[in-house]
Amino acid sequence: MIVRRRTEVTFERVVRSTHPVESQSHALCNFCGGQSAMLAPEEAALLAGVGVRAIYRAIEEGRIHFLESASGALVVCLGSIREQLVSP
Repeated sequence: MIVRRRTEVTFERVVRSTHPVESQSHALCNFCGGQSAMLAPEEAALLAGVGVRAIYRAIEEGRIHFLESASGALVVCLGSIREQLVSP
């Protein structure tokens, strides 16, 4: 009788990226009423430690502020990210 063994090895790789402060643009947030750093949804997700879908969900729910340019580019308000998504 032949006994066969099977071993399965799984590797998980986590990649974190940081962006310098210079990559942030500043704009007037219509919701906050003042100048705020504006980030791309992907950058906001990295900062908050959530997935990009969570950022879009928070935008749809009105929990974080956003601006959309004439070309369709979406940026989110850093102040509202800090208030709503980043745990203390």
